[in-house]
Amino acid sequence: CQDDQDCQHVFSEQIRTKCDNGLCIQCIDYCELCDNSTNCLQCKPGFHIHDSGICYLNCPPGEDNLAQLECGEICGDGVQPENYTNASNLAYCDDGNKVNGDGCSSNCIIEPGFTCFGGSTNSSDKCYLLLTLMIYPDLYQNNTLVMAFNKPVNITAEELQSLVSISLSQTDPSVYNYTIQKKDSQTFQIVFDTSQILPPQDFSLSFSSLEKVKDFEGITLMQPDYTVPVPMMFPKSQDEDLSLLEMVSTIGKGVIG
Repeated sequence: CQDDQDCQHVFSEQIRTKCDNGLCIQCIDYCELCDNSTNCLQCKPGFHIHDSGICYLNCPPGEDNLAQLECGEICGDGVQPENYTNASNLAYCDDGNKVNGDGCSSNCIIEPGFTCFGGSTNSSDKCYLLLTLMIYPDLYQNNTLVMAFNKPVNITAEELQSLVSISLSQTDPSVYNYTIQKKDSQTFQIVFDTSQILPPQDFSLSFSSLEKVKDFEGITLMQPDYTVPVPMMFPKSQDEDLSLLEMVSTIGKGVIG
């Protein structure tokens, strides 16, 4: 070639081809305009000039180049690629940092006991502690079970009682009644009133609906059914007699001592 004009139809994929020392210069892959065979000035559509003048594939929001033609998620940038699934198929999140213990791990995996949502191509995930419930016998009150949520819940005792069904594995429901009482924002008590002595047995509780059992962040309880062993229960009058007997016994020990 004598000049650039002689090269314009040599490489059809290039918008302009230079003549250099009598040779028409072919650009590197995915480049349509270059000043020499190794340095691109303008890439083809869908590509961009990366470091050292090479054309790399354009990546969607939230992803970056892993190689010239490969994109990958950027963990910790607060942007979640659309329809992204990680290679390990674990629950993915991106809350804008790489800190463990806040619900979204340093590897952008949802941590056990948390739920994360809200992430998109223009917003980061918000992570919240899952709402859980433990039920166990009250150590200080007979005929009483404790319902302990792991954080405050936005529900009244009356609402809670209307949502649960309760049963004892060895006792007909006609023998006992129960009420649910609120102790504080995350603790409730189930108090039984029975007409006869009840043996140790399994206690079961089921929620008819979980939609109203939420914390103040709107996180809903996930587990609907619970079963725990309970100790012997006594009629109220006998329960009071036992408490009085224990009190007298304690006072007597103090006097003797």
